[in-house]
Amino acid sequence: MRKSDRPRKPPYWSNRLQRMVQLGILLIALVSCQQVLANPLSHRSEGSEGKYPKAVSTAQLATLLDLLAMPPNGWLIAVPVRPTRVEFSPQSPMHVMQSPSATACRYPIQLQVPEGSGELKAYQLLHQWQQQPLAEPMRQLGFCWQLQPYPKAVNECQQVTARGRLQCHLQGPLGGGNHHADPTQARYRVLLVEQFGIASASQQRQDFSMVLSLAAPVELLAHELGHWLGLADEYAMSAPLAAAFCRGDYQHPSLNIVVTDSRQLSAEQLQQLWQTLPWRTAVEDWRLLAQPTSLTNSQGEPLWELGSAPEQIGLHAVDTCQNSDYFAWRPLAEITAMQYFDSARWPSLYLELIQQQYAH
Repeated sequence: MRKSDRPRKPPYWSNRLQRMVQLGILLIALVSCQQVLANPLSHRSEGSEGKYPKAVSTAQLATLLDLLAMPPNGWLIAVPVRPTRVEFSPQSPMHVMQSPSATACRYPIQLQVPEGSGELKAYQLLHQWQQQPLAEPMRQLGFCWQLQPYPKAVNECQQVTARGRLQCHLQGPLGGGNHHADPTQARYRVLLVEQFGIASASQQRQDFSMVLSLAAPVELLAHELGHWLGLADEYAMSAPLAAAFCRGDYQHPSLNIVVTDSRQLSAEQLQQLWQTLPWRTAVEDWRLLAQPTSLTNSQGEPLWELGSAPEQIGLHAVDTCQNSDYFAWRPLAEITAMQYFDSARWPSLYLELIQQQYAH
């Protein structure tokens, strides 16, 4: 072979230049990925003064699918209003941004989150929320979510009980909700905070508020929302709380708990209790609520021992009023999310009671 026929090696400087170009492209890609991972929701709409996230389409969210673990046909919309509304529909992919109709959002829930990392956590939480049994019934009732980021400096938190219950509020306009809202319209607000502590949900007239740690699981959010919807705790309340609840000091009724001052009632008393049950229509006969005994009261009337058969909808003892002089009863014997939030068990009866309450 002649010397001129041998393949020529590229000059040293050519190989080096090629490597430098490849390295530069790799560095640019790494920097871009780092920016997306550090703050994927940092894009802002013009005129919003950097406070509200820009509306995000399905195509723009493609880079966040792995972070949010969204299904391929899922979609998310953040409508640029004040505050921003976020809606999910995993069954109906949308490629055109549009504002949800007013009738579809009768009860907006303000989800207030710390700016930055809190916003990504909020999107993850709302995506997980869609898998909760309580999500679809609440959507049908007209509940929706409105994302409202807040500066971390305006948040004040403290633990107000020995168990570490969080009490927090936002300084300034964000702390008071929408002052221009109809005073007869119920207002719902969930405050996510970086502090650790026990979640709390409260109601004052038409104002519903909740404080939740960013580290809290979505099952705990569902449990606290259950309180807003009329469900009481099915575990032992603290003594001060049990004294007030079991004595009947609260103005709002409970859909899943009734309280008696005795385990034994006469037939007349038992029939009266049957008539007042929130789940009255699910119990065909008052005798399904108790068992006859050989005991009598001071008037000589036979007494019935409260308690239904395990498989029967009726009265089943629960620990709610354990730290008081009263007795609490729920309609089912099975474990529910109002007893153990991480069970994520929401009986169909509870969902029906919630829907009936909002239908009236």
